[in-house]
Amino acid sequence: MAQTQDLYFIDYFAPVILVFLFFLLIFIISFTCINFFCISKDDELTVFDNFGAKNHLRLGPRSFKKIEEIKGRKKLIYANENNCTNITIKK
Repeated sequence: MAQTQDLYFIDYFAPVILVFLFFLLIFIISFTCINFFCISKDDELTVFDNFGAKNHLRLGPRSFKKIEEIKGRKKLIYANENNCTNITIKK
C-alpha cells in the first residue's frame, strides 16, 4: 500500500513564490535588457523615462537634460498645432 506524504502549511506557498519570482524575473529583464539596450536615444520617451524624470531617477538610456528637451519640443509642437501663443518651456 502506498504511503501518503504529509505536507506542512508552508509547503503550499511554493507555487505563490514561484509565480512571484517569475514576474520579478520578467520585470528585471524588461527593465534592464529592453529599456537600456533595445531603445535608442532617438526613440520616443518610455514610461520608465517619464516616471524617472518625475522622481529624479535615471531609468532609461537618456539623461535628464535630454528628457526635458524632448518634452519641450512636444510642447512646442502641440502649441503650434493648436495656435497657442503663451507657452513657456523650462530651460
